[in-house]
Amino acid sequence: MKFGLKLHDQTIFCKELPVYLYKDLLKNIYGDEVDVNLFMNFVGEMFSSLTDASPSLFNELSIINLLSSILQLRINSVGDRIQINLNREEAKTSLELRLDWVNEDIISLEKDLIRKQLTIGQVEVQIESPSIQRLTEKVDEEYLYFIKSVKVGNNIIVPKTNQEAKQVVEMLPVKVLKAIVDHFEDFVTKIRNTNLLSRYGVEDQALGFIPSFDSLLWFTKLIFNEPLNVFYDNIFYLSKLANMSPSYIESCTVGEYFLFTGTLQATLAQENSVSAPSEDIFHREAVNDFNVDNPL
Repeated sequence: MKFGLKLHDQTIFCKELPVYLYKDLLKNIYGDEVDVNLFMNFVGEMFSSLTDASPSLFNELSIINLLSSILQLRINSVGDRIQINLNREEAKTSLELRLDWVNEDIISLEKDLIRKQLTIGQVEVQIESPSIQRLTEKVDEEYLYFIKSVKVGNNIIVPKTNQEAKQVVEMLPVKVLKAIVDHFEDFVTKIRNTNLLSRYGVEDQALGFIPSFDSLLWFTKLIFNEPLNVFYDNIFYLSKLANMSPSYIESCTVGEYFLFTGTLQATLAQENSVSAPSEDIFHREAVNDFNVDNPL
């Protein structure tokens, strides 16, 4: 089944996430140190196979639009709710996080705080959150990531790299550079003070997003949170106890995969003729212990 994937300035048709790509996604986000380039390439290829669009379309999206695409894929393939545990001194409390609300709030960061056209005299500077491709190019002056284009008179320059952005900025008047830096510092401060848990009345802990690779990866791990070993255990038990071939399972959608594991668990428990696998094996997804130290 397809759904409309909303990008920055267009909507394209996208298939639900199949199990074989879900497995590769879990592999690509596994561990504490994820290879940026491998993850970037995988995300572009994953969306390309689901939409028939070029991988470059997704590599060139702003990082906020890319996160929105990942959220939309999760929502339309599995559902729009996940459970997280808020770690408090007295006890853990469970919260049902609505991913559609997260998506709305993420998009508003771009629209309301980051994207802006700065006009100083004959110079126009377009500010926008950077693409993954730009973020992988390290630069000392972080505001350079966010320079989308510069127009001087009738001449428009669209830097493809941070080095090109630096060369353009070095030619601008000091007052233009100051306006860029001031806007950058202003929206960074506002983003750091934005709490995506405020909708739930939670103020003692914060969930936020800043346009960075670490934050994108953290959110991807949050919403696709099935441990890799649990995934392989599920495939094994579906093959052994439900007589489903691994190749068939991998051709299914992730929604069907979760339905199969849940149905098998319920059937085994009802029959009571074989020992039901542990809850750790047949579990839709892990409940996240929410850490307030998410990358901000």
